[in-house]
Amino acid sequence: AAPPAQRTQAELGALYVTSALYGVGMGIWLDSLATIKDPGLAIIMPLGFGAAAPIGVWAWDRYAGPIHHGVAASTATGMILGGVEGIAIAGTQWQYTRDDNKDWEFKVQTSVTWALATAGGVGGWAFGEWLRPDPRSMLFIRSGAGWGALAGSMFGISVQGRHDDWKDGSSIAGLIGYNVGIAGAGAISILHTPSLQSQKYMWLGYLAGAAAGCLVF
Repeated sequence: AAPPAQRTQAELGALYVTSALYGVGMGIWLDSLATIKDPGLAIIMPLGFGAAAPIGVWAWDRYAGPIHHGVAASTATGMILGGVEGIAIAGTQWQYTRDDNKDWEFKVQTSVTWALATAGGVGGWAFGEWLRPDPRSMLFIRSGAGWGALAGSMFGISVQGRHDDWKDGSSIAGLIGYNVGIAGAGAISILHTPSLQSQKYMWLGYLAGAAAGCLVF
């Protein structure tokens, strides 16, 4: 049997960076819950948690690990995708309710974003431990999310009524496309890992096709 693939410093570095951003976001969320408005006080928790989260990753790797190959990249990807999901849901809710002043408070928006980023990180860790994926698969899943969001947004604009707010259709269809892209790319990545070269040309092809479609405008 082939020896297990070795973890790279790049994927662990990505987890350090993502965890720092997660910590900053957690601090902002806690600020919103505590309704801290003084800028001098409001910066304390984002900075504190932003520093503490990477230290937690180091401790995890050092004392409870090591973090296996693919797990670091998968966990980081899960946190990113979950956080973007929360932002997208909050943004879509704002788009549909702002005119009636029924949009969520900032603390609700940050709570949704933090909760989904946390769930995404846990899900990414579980996916990584189960599959031990090649980090290139994580790039492919993130790309699938981007393709789905872009395609969904454009589709939503196209089916929206001519005199309606185009952002209504774009936001909801973009959110749906984002999740379809994650699910589709995630399913494919279980069976196949596209090379970086293949993914580069997939992006070039997508952007070229999107640019050609824009000629109708």
